[in-house]
Amino acid sequence: MKNKGPISVRLDDDALKRLSELAKSEGISRSTLLNKAVKSFVQSYGAKQPDMSGLAGKVLEIENKQNAMLNRLNIITKQVDFLIKRVNENDKRE
Repeated sequence: MKNKGPISVRLDDDALKRLSELAKSEGISRSTLLNKAVKSFVQSYGAKQPDMSGLAGKVLEIENKQNAMLNRLNIITKQVDFLIKRVNENDKRE
């Protein structure tokens, strides 16, 4: 086991109570629980964040395509409505 160095941490009453309860439910000491929590935090803190630089451009591209599709759908809907109207008019004449 590696050497461990002491560290002093001050917690408010609620945090200390919750820490104690969690450590007890896990069957480990508060020190062990804090050690695990700090290790997890340190590992994730330095993790590379995903590159979101191109995301805005992609979202805009998708929005533009969606708008184009909606425009086409509106045109088709108007054409279908017109055809239905013509069929109904022809049915009335007969």
